Amino acid sequence: MRLELLITREQEAQAIDQLSALFKKKYPEVNASNALVVMVSPDYSATVAMHMAHELSHEGEMCELLCIDVPYPDQDKEPFIQKATDDIYRHNAFTGRQYEYIILVEAGVIRGGNYRWLTLLFKMICSTSCNLITTALYENTGSAFKSDVVVHYYNDREVELTFYYEKSNKHWA
Repeated sequence: MRLELLITREQEAQAIDQLSALFKKKYPEVNASNALVVMVSPDYSATVAMHMAHELSHEGEMCELLCIDVPYPDQDKEPFIQKATDDIYRHNAFTGRQYEYIILVEAGVIRGGNYRWLTLLFKMICSTSCNLITTALYENTGSAFKSDVVVHYYNDREVELTFYYEKSNKHWA
């Protein structure tokens, strides 16, 4: 049985601050004038993405946010891919903007499957007109996807990533 890696409210807040600092150091040119923040898996990543969007404010404007729902491990990903496709096209039509940078934000990347299909989807829709940047507060060292900016790494075979706000969820085996 794996141990629980319990992330407290205070640890989450510290990791969010660290993510912002690491991101701004690595990508100082990215801000609300040229970027979109994508909240991947709002049920876990809403707080992180909202802080990132505000942190990248520029000339009184925060980054625009796009929420993308992703499947739990026991759910079929195809309906989520279709919904994400629709959401991206709808957002682009609504804003009429071309973004130089698209920042995907996740609280935790465990297997990496969602980031894999999502980055492919954004590349297909946006073509070469934008730069994708993936971020995570916590990323499993065994993830199939490697994010561009990560605050903490952990080993999912040894510990189970759990945030302070989580309740029992039938989708996690």
